[in-house]
Amino acid sequence: MYRVRVRALGLATIALAAIATPPAGSRAADLPPVLAGPRPTDPPPALAGPTAAETRPWGGFWVGAFAGAMQTSADAIVSSHSPGFSGALNAGVVPNAFSAAALSYPLGLAFGYDYQSGSFVYGVLADVSSGLSLGDSYDFVGGAPFGLPSAHSTFTTEISRIGTMRARAGLLLGSDFLAYVTAGLAWAQVEERFHLVADPATSGDFAGAERGLKLGWSVGAGLELAVTEQFSLEAEALYIDLGTRTVALSDPLFPGEGLDYDVAEAGYSFRLGVKYRFSLDGVFGGSSGNSGDDDPFDLPPAEPYELPRPLK
Repeated sequence: MYRVRVRALGLATIALAAIATPPAGSRAADLPPVLAGPRPTDPPPALAGPTAAETRPWGGFWVGAFAGAMQTSADAIVSSHSPGFSGALNAGVVPNAFSAAALSYPLGLAFGYDYQSGSFVYGVLADVSSGLSLGDSYDFVGGAPFGLPSAHSTFTTEISRIGTMRARAGLLLGSDFLAYVTAGLAWAQVEERFHLVADPATSGDFAGAERGLKLGWSVGAGLELAVTEQFSLEAEALYIDLGTRTVALSDPLFPGEGLDYDVAEAGYSFRLGVKYRFSLDGVFGGSSGNSGDDDPFDLPPAEPYELPRPLK
């Protein structure tokens, strides 16, 4: 009798435990949503770091040197003259125009500042380079039967220094390659000289010169390749126009007689250069090159919460 009661009590206890314990598939559904989700197997994706173009610093101050070739032309044309020169100009004794061209290989220095905003780079710069000399001459051989004097005329342009002050704007093609356009002012220290000699006793010895600073403009484009964070190589093509200046010719023996020439100089320049960029903290636009690996707040992701396994 006692054994039957104990066995019945044990069967009742097992039945109550089975009723109180829900099936395995329904336990997770009754838990809060945060604890019921499956355990993630992969860590959450990391935040995207700076792009490749932003990791190399293109902003800040820089200095550079360059060498290249420049094709320069100088043109002078008569803009006004006294009545006494009408016959000489019409007969060709005095030239109506001069034209000269020369190829030079200037050396120069440059400095500037760039600001980077993402893949765009903006900046200002100034440069100065060596100049050149170019000129033209004209010989008129007169005599019978025309009764015209022989004449020798010369025109010379001396450019001692030439420089520009420009703005530039470029687009980064990757992290190491910059394509840009540039435009701004151009200047040069120029001396222009004329000498018209026919018969000094009858036709005069007319001369004139102007020297000083000439102002113009410049426009161009270039490519820059970063070799390191400090050094880069550059190729640049420029058109430089120095504008027009008037030179008056006269002879003290012939007061009131004379003529004026308008003189213009312009040229195409191709340059190869090297730059050094100063890596000063706080002067770079955009990223300074830190990829985020040294961020003290970049903590590893926390391990997800794991539910305790039920006892079997």
